[in-house]
Amino acid sequence: MQLLAMGEINQYSKTLARQLNEFFFIDHTYITGKQIVEFSEIKQINLLIIKNIFEKWQFEKSQWQKSPFFAYQHPEVQKALLNLQNTLSNQIEINKENFYHLLLEAIQDTLILILDPERFLQNEIFKMENTRLQVSDFEGIRRFIEINKRIFQEFMLKINNFPSLSPTETSKNLKDVCANFPPDDIYTHIRRFDALLPLSLEKISPNFTQNNTQNNIQNNTNLIKKDFFEKNIEEIENKLEVQHRTAEFKKQIFASLPKNNAEEQEDIDFLPNTLHEKIAKNTQHQTRNQTTLLEKLGKEKQKTTFSNKNIATMLSINERFLFANALFAGNTLDFNEALDKIMLCDVKNDAEKILYQHYAQKYQWDFEKEETKSFLKVVLERFD
Repeated sequence: MQLLAMGEINQYSKTLARQLNEFFFIDHTYITGKQIVEFSEIKQINLLIIKNIFEKWQFEKSQWQKSPFFAYQHPEVQKALLNLQNTLSNQIEINKENFYHLLLEAIQDTLILILDPERFLQNEIFKMENTRLQVSDFEGIRRFIEINKRIFQEFMLKINNFPSLSPTETSKNLKDVCANFPPDDIYTHIRRFDALLPLSLEKISPNFTQNNTQNNIQNNTNLIKKDFFEKNIEEIENKLEVQHRTAEFKKQIFASLPKNNAEEQEDIDFLPNTLHEKIAKNTQHQTRNQTTLLEKLGKEKQKTTFSNKNIATMLSINERFLFANALFAGNTLDFNEALDKIMLCDVKNDAEKILYQHYAQKYQWDFEKEETKSFLKVVLERFD
C-alpha cells in the first residue's frame, strides 16, 4: 500500500468540505437525493455520499431487527420494510450540519481511492462482520465505484473463484490483484481536486516527488479550468434560453446598452480605461437586430425580467466555489455580500460600480482572465 499522510488528507478534506457545504447551503435549507447525485463535478464524491447514506440506513434497519418484541422475519414485515426503504430513498432530505459530515467522509474516501485503491478496499473488507466472505458481499459496493473500477472488477472476478474466503484470504487476493493491475492515472484525478482547491500531492502522498506533481498539475490546470468555465457558461446560457451568441460577444466582459445622453455616459467613468474602452467598443458593435429586439421588448419588459433573476440560483455550486476562490481570495463573506448588493441594484451601472469600487480593486481582478469574464457576464445577465 502507498504511504499516505492521513493528517494532510483529513485537513484538506475538511477545508474543501466546509467550503462546498457553505456554498450549497447559501440558498438551500436541505439537500435532496437528486441534488446529491449532481452535487460535485467529481462524480466519485457524489457516489460515495450516496453509499454512506445507504450504509447508515442499512445499519439503522439492522438495529430495528434486533428487537425481541417483533417478528421482523415475517413476510409481511419484510415486504413493509422494503416498501419503507424504497419510499425513504425517494425522500432524502439532509440539513447542512449532517451533510457536512457525509461530504467530509466522501472526500476523504475519494482521495484514498485515487491514491491507494488497495487501502480503500481493505477498509471495506474490515467493515464486514462476516467471518466468511463471498463475492455477493461486495455487490453492494460495486455500483458506487467509479475511480479504479477495473481493479475492483478484477478483484470481484478473482474471489468469485472461491465458495467463500476469510477476511485474511480476501485481503491477500486483493493485494495480488493490485500488484498486477495498475491504478488509474493519479494526476488526472488530483488535477480535478486542485482546480477546486489547491492540493499538494507531495504532502498527502510523500511517495510522489514535488517536481513531478507540480509539472503535471501546472501543465493541465489552466486547460481544465477553461473547460470547466466553458461548460458552465453553456449551462447558464441554456437555463436563461439565451440564443444567437457570436464569438465576438463571448469575448466581451460587459454587454452595455447604447448610451443616449451625457449623464448616462458619466455613469461608467469610474471604470478603468481598458474596461471603459471595452464597453464602448461593445456598444459600437451592437447589431441592428439586437437594437431592434431591445426596442421591441421595451423598458417595462426589461424591468420585469431582471427582477426575477436571482444570481444565487443562476450560479451552480461549482461556479460559486470557483468564483469565490479566484476573485475573492476564498472570502465567502465578501462573495455573498457582493451577490446581495447586486440583487439590490436596479440598473447594471450600479452593479458595475459596486463590483469595481468594493471588490475589483480590493482583490486586484485581472479583467482578461476567464474567471473574471465569466463572473461579470453572469452578473450582468441579471439585467438583460
